[in-house]
Amino acid sequence: MATETRTNTVFKALHKPLLILGIERKMFAGIIFAAYLMHFATQSIIAALCVGAFGMVIGRYLTSKDVIFMTVLLQSAQFKTIYDAAKHTPAKVVIR
Repeated sequence: MATETRTNTVFKALHKPLLILGIERKMFAGIIFAAYLMHFATQSIIAALCVGAFGMVIGRYLTSKDVIFMTVLLQSAQFKTIYDAAKHTPAKVVIR
């Protein structure tokens, strides 16, 4: 048998993450919302810009490590833990 090369067509648009300024779009929206809330709470544009800049730096770092980090983190809150070792009471074993 001859070795055949197999080619699969991959469409880049289906696998390309949606980024805004290098940050995943849901995380970007959260950063903008947090900066707006800081401006609303303190009436200081400097505080809002600091929160926005700090959020952008953290967002770029997290997106460079894993694009779907925030999606996984937010979805993990919906599921219950299956096994919690802290709630486990060991069985009493008696050897006779």
